[in-house]
Amino acid sequence: QAESQATPHSLDARSSSMENAKDYNRQAKWIQDFEKSVGKKQMPVLEITTESVKNRVKKVKNWTSPGNDQLHGFWLKYLTSLHEVLAKQLNEILQNGRIDKWLTTGKTYLIQKDATKGTKPGNYRPITCLPTIFKLLTGIIADNIMDYLKTKNILPVQQKGNKRRSRGTKDQLLIDKMILENCKNRKTNLN
Repeated sequence: QAESQATPHSLDARSSSMENAKDYNRQAKWIQDFEKSVGKKQMPVLEITTESVKNRVKKVKNWTSPGNDQLHGFWLKYLTSLHEVLAKQLNEILQNGRIDKWLTTGKTYLIQKDATKGTKPGNYRPITCLPTIFKLLTGIIADNIMDYLKTKNILPVQQKGNKRRSRGTKDQLLIDKMILENCKNRKTNLN
């Protein structure tokens, strides 16, 4: 795997997607309806415990490519004396709102999709190896957010993208396929 090299083409693609950020209508009726039905529920401040570190570390894969920290998940799992210290350090990050740059810096590799298609930029997909500690932190945050959303019954049933044990993309592709087949059988358009 070769280290990623930024090309003018790749830089143009990235910058144009970032520059075209759109604002949304914060007063949209559906947002107001949703807020009325569930209320404005505030998630409590997250405090990372030694137990939450232990639980999340169980989900970390042992030997996947680490980020710049060069820390494999195996060591996090079996050096259990670190869990309490890690919990304190991760809480400090959350409380201060500051995080060292090395913790959020990944190493990106471009992986060729199809060798027969050559070296065109579109024939590569980026894989970024993030520091294992950062993945641990974001995993704990994600677990807490999902638990809160489930407990308060806030997440709509249609939302598949971030649900555990959900095949969101496959579900959506199957729904699209059924709709298109229905349109084809009835000889109608989508609109």
